[in-house]
Amino acid sequence: MAGIIDYYGSVSDMTGDDITFDYRIHPGMEGNQNAIRLLAHFQYPQEIVRMAEGLAKGEVTRISRESYPGDKKEYG
Repeated sequence: MAGIIDYYGSVSDMTGDDITFDYRIHPGMEGNQNAIRLLAHFQYPQEIVRMAEGLAKGEVTRISRESYPGDKKEYG
């Protein structure tokens, strides 16, 4: 969606239990999925982590409140 939406993000690095951020806003999408790793690190339910991974990989196209993470390509 170039020209319609401008993406910005931060750069972070996770090594073991250590998380470091550069505290700057960078143009574009980082793509390293550290936000999903943070969900797992802070012990969010595994179903949420799996759904987030599916969304990030483009394997999930839609979710809803009634969604249940599993092997489906589309939830809801």
